[in-house]
Amino acid sequence: MPDLMMLSLEPQRLESGSPEECATFGQLTIRINGDLLTFGIETEHSGACDGPYVSGYALAEWFVWNWWRIMWESTDILQVAPYARHGWALSHHMNTAGDGYAWPCIEIESDGKYATLTSRPSGETHGTLFRYFGSRCPQTVPVETFEAAVDEFVEDMLSRLNASGVNDTNLHVLWRDLKREREQDEVARYRKLEAMFGYDADEIDDKMITDRLEEADYLGKEALAELIGNEAILRTFRKDRSWYQEIEKRAAGGFDMNAENALHLDDLSNIPPYGSVHAWKFGQTLAQALRQQERINDHCISHEQLASYAGTVSGIISDRPKRRSDLPFVLNKINGASKVTLRSRWVAGRRFELARLIGDQVVHRQIEDTNERLYPATFSYSYRQKMQRAFAAEFLCPFQAVKEMVGDNPSEEKQTEVANLFKVYERTVRTQLVNNHILHIEDAPDIVGRGGPNQAFH
Repeated sequence: MPDLMMLSLEPQRLESGSPEECATFGQLTIRINGDLLTFGIETEHSGACDGPYVSGYALAEWFVWNWWRIMWESTDILQVAPYARHGWALSHHMNTAGDGYAWPCIEIESDGKYATLTSRPSGETHGTLFRYFGSRCPQTVPVETFEAAVDEFVEDMLSRLNASGVNDTNLHVLWRDLKREREQDEVARYRKLEAMFGYDADEIDDKMITDRLEEADYLGKEALAELIGNEAILRTFRKDRSWYQEIEKRAAGGFDMNAENALHLDDLSNIPPYGSVHAWKFGQTLAQALRQQERINDHCISHEQLASYAGTVSGIISDRPKRRSDLPFVLNKINGASKVTLRSRWVAGRRFELARLIGDQVVHRQIEDTNERLYPATFSYSYRQKMQRAFAAEFLCPFQAVKEMVGDNPSEEKQTEVANLFKVYERTVRTQLVNNHILHIEDAPDIVGRGGPNQAFH
């Protein structure tokens, strides 16, 4: 999908400057999904243009140095690691590229499958050579598209350096190192974890990473990634226990589950490849397919039905546990048994959490076939967690039924009526309405959008 993102620099002559600057000077333009993120005004000439005149060397160096954190560090880590805030700004905000240029106010965030670029207008313009207008909304592209665009840009800058006889620069060294790290699976796995914890390369205690890698072999690589940055669970972990010991301890108070009796999707032909579409779309499509398969139509799913779809007993919803878990998850025990735990004290919350785990099980047992031991439902905004939330909303509270009940002008009373019928929170109803453009997100202040279309579950 080469046309989704274009990162280019039109060569221009620079009369004075370092050899690196002169070889890579030009007009920068960044266009995503047809939206020009670099559009603005040259303040000295008061003329609108597609982008600023900058050193491509500085931007390429910034991309390469921060590549691991751009690709794998989530804002979720900021909830548990205040130390990461400064590093986040340096690694994800393009206007920190430096060298005295007026860089775009673009923030880059990845959920593991898609990269979202948010271009904001320039702030205080006094003394600024270029004032950015910002884009109309955050723009999102697959991470493969983003990576290919950045790689092509870096290679282009290196070619210009070489053509000008500027060799063995810091950019040359950094790019060789990064390519080597990406090609070596174990090194890439290590760097990925460093970034997830909010650190630059070799900045973190080695034992912390090696311990996590060992636990990943036990719980699962994908599962471990979902735990990092999840404030509700990590802040309760004891320092003298491993993560898998903490999970085992919580699982002991959970409900028995038989994965063989859990819901399976018989026909996968209409389900897109995992990660090939936005998380909200994937979750919605999967939920609709399962509702159709089970002939649920537009009816509410009872506690008994929902529990049976998870392969457990209805008491998991109706019986408030004496000691609840601080993390909803499914854990496959070594002896072949499985345990499922929920977090919420309230019926609507427990139904939603269980539905999330049902969708996650279908995806990771049938579609992804990850064969891991831990399947968590966290507060994070990774692709997996966004998919879970979108699945649960559509599975429990199908949009078409909601639309028929509320019409095009949904009142709060109608939203409450729908929530009571489907045994979900009113927030779930509002999220469905926002995602399907019946309700503006400004009219749903309890829904926090994370950028792009269909914001609530995007």
